[in-house]
Amino acid sequence: MSLLSRKTASTASALAIVATIASLGVTINTAFAQGSSDTEISTKNVTNADIQELMKSLKKQKSELEKQRKAISEQQQKLMEQQRSFEEQMRRFSALETKFSSVTGETIGAEKTPPQNNSEASDQDTTTVGIDRKQEEVQPEITALADTGGVLLGRGKLVIEPSLAYSNSSAVRVDVQGFTIQPTLVIGGFEIVDVKRDTLTASLTTRYGITDRLEVDVSVPYLYRSDRTTTRPFGTASTSDVITDLSASEIGDIAIGAHYQINDGNDGWPFLVGNLRFKTTTGTGPFEVPVDAESGAALDLPTGTGFYSIEPSLTAILPSDPVVFFGNIGYQYNIEDDTRLGTVDPGDAIVTSFGMGLSLNEKAGVSLSYNHDTVFETEVNGEKLPGSTLLQLGTLTFASSYKVSDNTSFNLSVGAGVTEDASDLSVQIRVPIKFDLLK
Repeated sequence: MSLLSRKTASTASALAIVATIASLGVTINTAFAQGSSDTEISTKNVTNADIQELMKSLKKQKSELEKQRKAISEQQQKLMEQQRSFEEQMRRFSALETKFSSVTGETIGAEKTPPQNNSEASDQDTTTVGIDRKQEEVQPEITALADTGGVLLGRGKLVIEPSLAYSNSSAVRVDVQGFTIQPTLVIGGFEIVDVKRDTLTASLTTRYGITDRLEVDVSVPYLYRSDRTTTRPFGTASTSDVITDLSASEIGDIAIGAHYQINDGNDGWPFLVGNLRFKTTTGTGPFEVPVDAESGAALDLPTGTGFYSIEPSLTAILPSDPVVFFGNIGYQYNIEDDTRLGTVDPGDAIVTSFGMGLSLNEKAGVSLSYNHDTVFETEVNGEKLPGSTLLQLGTLTFASSYKVSDNTSFNLSVGAGVTEDASDLSVQIRVPIKFDLLK
């Protein structure tokens, strides 16, 4: 076949293919026209429009993706900044925890040993019904945890605290058995009564953080008391001293409490914590002990006050590196009760304390505080009990603490009475042990 013939054949074949395609396009257009009277499709126009629309959509999606990537990047930067800020706060709270723990190792609003009754309250010393003239004072505890940024335990935290306290007190009074003609002339006899008292209290206190701001506690004391009373009579036929020794050991008054952190201590404000404490009468009260039928003298010693009490209080804590200042004020309402003397109101009390602590290092610290309670007069059947006076109980306390481990610390405090009605000496050892129940 010649070259011209081959070209002619190729041309004919190409024309045939074009004709076939054209025929196919006409058929397709006809079919679409028959299926939809509103649509006429050109193969060339549909393809270009779709591609343009697709390119436009892709560009739009790409733009949206770029915006989302930018927003995610900004969020990541913000999260990193927040993480750094959180870590800085954690470091600050950790330093605050170390400072508080090393200062006292204690918790705000911790129970103060309730006033104890004199064994002579109902018979020999009627001025102190239901209230001990020589009571032990324990300064409030202060603790802060880094993971909460507060001054309470925090949610899920548990503290079990065994403690041992000793107090010693003495009092001398003059009892007149006669009548007075002149201020300096007594007809009859009188006696000098010297009372020495030793009290040893073993307590188990449990505290639990319900939330980061709310904490509850319960304290169960067991007391051993030993009293020696020496009576020196004057103006009578007898000149020898009469010595009476009494002792008792029994459970004391169980107390329960709740503490709520009011604020976060920001903008120069101190941490404020509201406290509420309720004391039961599980111990033996002064009107429950047996007495001598003839003399009316007590034959045993009480281990409780014999009266329910409710004590709301407010605690303030102000950290000022390297010192922590703290103070507390409250009102102790002692609920009156019926006794063998009648309806006895032992007298309410205003309780106050303040002090400062110094952190020596990450493990050790010391504190100095002053506690002062004012106890009002006792009333019987609505009348003031003869001889009942306002009691002023002031105690100066020096305390030290050492952090044995992350969860355990050892605390020692020594108190000295600075008023006539306060205990002469009080010593307390506490070993709080922390647990995290949510780990």
